[in-house]
Amino acid sequence: TQEWSVGRFSAGCQRKKAPRCSDDFLALPGMKSPDMFSSVGGDRSTFEECTSACSRNCSCVAYTFSNLSTGRSGGDVTRCLVWNGELVDIGKIGELGGETLYLRHARMDATTGRRTKRKAMRIVLPVLSSSVLVIICIFLAWLKFKGMFP
Repeated sequence: TQEWSVGRFSAGCQRKKAPRCSDDFLALPGMKSPDMFSSVGGDRSTFEECTSACSRNCSCVAYTFSNLSTGRSGGDVTRCLVWNGELVDIGKIGELGGETLYLRHARMDATTGRRTKRKAMRIVLPVLSSSVLVIICIFLAWLKFKGMFP
């Protein structure tokens, strides 16, 4: 939308397809964590537990293993944050700041792969047939030049 092209992400984003459990996660470093998260596993969860918790929950669209330390906490408070539904107020902060957000994204399915193959064939077949035609013309011209062809 127009808001995204000018860097306003407060309205969130919408998927073209609903997430599926078989989808992969894409790591997006340097992101501002979206609003409306849920904390999973408490203060002692590990990154692997966080990944597993979101992978098992088919409605989980993203997760991050965030350091939520504050001056009052007296140390690191690392938590697994997960999002279900739309991601609201998300944005890129930069590589040095922000969190790595793991976003569930659709795998390439068989129909998409077939379309890619068809598109490649539309390019390869004309190029290949043109090359063969040029080689045949050169061969026939060579035969005529040698006097082997009337």
